[in-house]
Amino acid sequence: MTTTKEKDFIKEIIFCIRQSDIVKAKALVQFFAEVNPKTQNRVLYELSKSPDEIAFPVLDYLCEIKSNQNHINEKIYDLLLEISYGNPKLIAQYIHREHPGQETYIKIAGDLKMREAIPVLSEVLNTSRSEKIREEAIRSLGAIGAEECVSAVSALLHSDDVVFKVAAISALSEIGTPSAIEQLSGAVSGDKRTDAFIINALADIQSKLSMEKLCEMLTSKFSSIRSMSIESLTKIGPKSVPSLIENLTASDTDAQVHTLTVLGKIGDKTAAPAIQKLLFDHPDNSNVRFGAYEALGQIRSLKTAISLANGLNDPDEQVRLAAAKAIDNNLTHVLTAGLKNLIKTGDQDAKKIVAIFIDAEADCVFQELVDWDVFPELASDYLAAKANPATRDHYLKILTAAGKTEMADKINASVSTDNKKKRKQITAIDDSIMMLKLYSKKLHEMGYAPSVFQLPVKALQEINKQKPDLVLTDLNMPELDGLQLTKEIRRKYSQTELPIIMITTQSDFVGGTEKTTGKPINDRMIKQLGVNRILHKPFTEKDLAAAIAKALAREG
Repeated sequence: MTTTKEKDFIKEIIFCIRQSDIVKAKALVQFFAEVNPKTQNRVLYELSKSPDEIAFPVLDYLCEIKSNQNHINEKIYDLLLEISYGNPKLIAQYIHREHPGQETYIKIAGDLKMREAIPVLSEVLNTSRSEKIREEAIRSLGAIGAEECVSAVSALLHSDDVVFKVAAISALSEIGTPSAIEQLSGAVSGDKRTDAFIINALADIQSKLSMEKLCEMLTSKFSSIRSMSIESLTKIGPKSVPSLIENLTASDTDAQVHTLTVLGKIGDKTAAPAIQKLLFDHPDNSNVRFGAYEALGQIRSLKTAISLANGLNDPDEQVRLAAAKAIDNNLTHVLTAGLKNLIKTGDQDAKKIVAIFIDAEADCVFQELVDWDVFPELASDYLAAKANPATRDHYLKILTAAGKTEMADKINASVSTDNKKKRKQITAIDDSIMMLKLYSKKLHEMGYAPSVFQLPVKALQEINKQKPDLVLTDLNMPELDGLQLTKEIRRKYSQTELPIIMITTQSDFVGGTEKTTGKPINDRMIKQLGVNRILHKPFTEKDLAAAIAKALAREG
């Protein structure tokens, strides 16, 4: 339009408004998209000053026409929003009509949290043939956030349509009531496509109940759910600690182990007394004791540090290693004095304690004691004769950097020729650093050459570059769990070419391609997944050696 015609256009609009001539006003605004943005703004200004009964139907018509300027369309919506406030019956009527602007009024009902619109939104959700309209209805019910919305939305949690299911998850997350949380947690099924959305939704709610539900999922039979729950609780951080502490009282040892993993990752000091109490109760399961000391090592609480030395006498080696690393991370003058007292005799017990700290790569302890009394001799003997090469190299670098070349040269000169023989290569993957240190030690003692990885993705890259003789992998790991890792390895190597041993605390688990069965995986199913053998924690050195020997002999 020319400038003159646009001026006439505005005059005509003003005249129609003054005459309450809605029909003619609608006839005029059909040319709304053709005028320039300045004129469009002027029209909206005049409508904003007019009575609601005039402005609303004209704005409704403009919803169909739309401007080619987004900010103009946003102004149209804002004006409708202003008029709609306090007029829920009017909005319900417009929602009920099937017309081009229906989606707009559904959105308005959500933005204004119109509880009065819940019945008509529920009806539209159940009867509309438009997927777009149904999605918007779900979002609005979620935005309204009333308890009455839960039943209408939750039915779609079991829909075969992933889009509707995800929209329902998001809506229930916004509602966030106890019944919404129950519906969400009950919909977790092992379907990785939507379970992640549900777990993230529960994490976003961050209520006591939602965090309790996430804690319950730590013992899910689905490995993917366990891993995602661990990640979500860790991301929530200190706010989840009270629920996690409560979860430590569970009778399920797997629940305790995974809870300790999360508490360690969070590192909040308020959890330390509860973990210490758990150790005072002397749990029978060594996995629980290991998890407790590992968590205390990550939390770094000087108030509980003195009790860590008890772990050095644990009958299980993995627990002793975790306790040693925890001491290293919480080292105090009092603890140092206690350690000196334990090793000053230089006897077999002292040698074992020094070996534990070296295998745990307790660098602070090593550097604190390296010049003290019998420690240099005990440490040198162990590093030369028994420590795995990676650990020995680690300490040789520390000694060289500290200018202690004489001690480093003595260790190098005394290295056993047996340590230099060619060994079968075994790759171990676990997200626990302490478990990796244990594998390094044990595999070396068994006569193998270990390479260890905390990140499954990094391990996969190295395995694809150079095939080891065997892979040991944990089941529960973030980003890529043991079953997913196995699937990726099997793209290149068969079970005969590269045996895989799966290590887990779970006596029964479901994951990967078998998620639909919900049953414990038997030997046949294990082989279908590509795993040669499963070894359950806690296991003995004899168990590990036998499993490796059988797998390498292709008997797995």
